Amino acid sequence: MFRTKICGITSVDDCQACIDAGAEAIGLNFYPASPRFLNASETVAAEISEHAQGNLSTVGLWVNADISEIVGTADSLNLNYVQLHGDEDPAYIKRLASLLGNTGILKAFRLGRDDASSILDFVSACEIFGVKLPGIIVDAYDPESYGGTGKTLDWKSFNLLNPLLEGYLIILAGGLSDSNVAEAIRAARPYGVDVASGVESEPGRKDPKKVRAFVANTIAALDA
Repeated sequence: MFRTKICGITSVDDCQACIDAGAEAIGLNFYPASPRFLNASETVAAEISEHAQGNLSTVGLWVNADISEIVGTADSLNLNYVQLHGDEDPAYIKRLASLLGNTGILKAFRLGRDDASSILDFVSACEIFGVKLPGIIVDAYDPESYGGTGKTLDWKSFNLLNPLLEGYLIILAGGLSDSNVAEAIRAARPYGVDVASGVESEPGRKDPKKVRAFVANTIAALDA
């Protein structure tokens, strides 16, 4: 399981910047409303995925998508993980898992709308269905968005999730950047981190210097 993920990759050059920086995973955003939207049927999606193979784990992000779309894209792009950022329920995850084979499923929760109790209920229901999520992503809550807003969540509240969700790898997202990720890791104690807007020069365009600094600061803080 990855500990440093750069989400919203839209070009091979940005993928290479993540490789050069030492990131462990990239995210490809297939949610049409996102400024980082990537059309899975376009050549660039396949080029990015191919370029990442052997260097980075690839994660496809969807919001309330049709299961057949997810399965088809995960197969064609050889994705390592599927990340669900919408209102998908445990029954949806059960159906998806039955069709994905070895591709892992990550579920994102938004702290402020979701709390420790509701997250625990969700993952427990998945386990009843025979699905153990390899990782949980906890993002900041915005009533008008499913993520990628750059909003920061309460890191100390995040830290309270750790003992309640023992056995799950929890990834911190929301408002992270190269300048605050070390502080966030010290306060929240996540397994790993996920960033998009915090390392961009503009939406969908990564800044290689920010990516390098983010990864370096993340590794140093996680290893401390």
